[in-house]
Amino acid sequence: MDRDELGEVIAEVQAKFPERPLEEVEDVVRGAYRHLARTATVTAHLIPLTLNRSMRLMRIQRDRHPADRPREFLVLAETSTYISG
Repeated sequence: MDRDELGEVIAEVQAKFPERPLEEVEDVVRGAYRHLARTATVTAHLIPLTLNRSMRLMRIQRDRHPADRPREFLVLAETSTYISG
C-alpha cells in the first residue's frame, strides 16, 4: 500500500462528507482497505476499490445518522474500529 494513495482517498472522501469527523473518515477508509486487501488475489485495483467502498459506507452512515445528530455513528464491525461516545 502506498500511504500517499490512501491519504488521497481519505482526502477525497472527506471532501464529499465534510460534516463527518476526519477520524471517522480515516477509520472507514483504512477499514475498507484492510477488508479488501485481506481477500484480494490481485492488488492492482485496491485503491479505486477502497475509494468506492468507502464512499458507499459513508453514504450509509450519513443516511442512518444525519449530521444533526453528531457523535452517533454506525460501527461497521468488519471494516471499522471507529466508536464515538
